[in-house]
Amino acid sequence: MRRAGFRCKSVENGRAALDLIDGGFDCDVVITDLRMPVMDGYDLCMDLLNRPEPPAMIVLTGVLEAAAQADLEQRGVVRFFFKPVSYREVASVVAEAVAARQASG
Repeated sequence: MRRAGFRCKSVENGRAALDLIDGGFDCDVVITDLRMPVMDGYDLCMDLLNRPEPPAMIVLTGVLEAAAQADLEQRGVVRFFFKPVSYREVASVVAEAVAARQASG
């Protein structure tokens, strides 16, 4: 994503992502895996999507969990990508999500 021109911050798990955001880090997009230690991506998505102005959520995972995917898409996850992925395609979706978020607010 850095090569595509995005400023990025990486963390090890969902809890660290929430700590970063709750600490004041402003982000337009969060890309998460579903399976992570400490706090998984499903719980991270649920927490952020329930906030007043959530970032755009994108899931990039190697795990097909149809029920979780359907639930999260219904709740507002922008896109699911399954590994291996085209990082150009991911970057394109991120760019669209950033543009939509900036246009709305």
